[in-house]
Amino acid sequence: HAMQRHAQNLLVHHRRAGELRQESSGFPSHALRHDQLLGLELLLTGALYPLTGYLGREAVQSVLDTLRLPTGQLVPMPASHDIPAELGRALSPGDKLALRDPEGFMLAVLTVADAWPDDPARHALALFRAQTLAEHPAAAAYAATLHPWRVAGEVEGVALPQHPDFTDLRLSPAALLEGFARRGWRAVLACQFAG
Repeated sequence: HAMQRHAQNLLVHHRRAGELRQESSGFPSHALRHDQLLGLELLLTGALYPLTGYLGREAVQSVLDTLRLPTGQLVPMPASHDIPAELGRALSPGDKLALRDPEGFMLAVLTVADAWPDDPARHALALFRAQTLAEHPAAAAYAATLHPWRVAGEVEGVALPQHPDFTDLRLSPAALLEGFARRGWRAVLACQFAG
């Protein structure tokens, strides 16, 4: 289902962030790939509003098939999170999972709602709307990066990933909306490019 929270973003108050940092020593951890860092940042900044976490298996499949949640709400990308099989098999609903950058800094905590095995090739084919990996090199390359399990659940953000470059171009959703309004733009088309 669409997880609703009416905050601008998913970053918690600094007191809650401190609690999570203290508690996280007992949490299992997952170090994020570059694309997972970008996806988490979209989630934490509210760019994927109204989502407040990673989607479950039914919702992921619905978005892959129709670009909509089971409720009918348009969601153009399946906000899901792949993890290694060993980690996935060890997780149970209610567990906390620390999401960390490659240097080990904790960015967020995921409260597990579900974890399940997933076929990376099938997921990539559905995402890229391809029939076979052989005919779509980008889908094949993406499938090769994916872990074979997925995890769903609500996310509490502790910090955003740090980017030393292009800081003037890294605008929050709120800043973009303010810019659109200032220019009088009422219709905006956004495109995602892989870089």
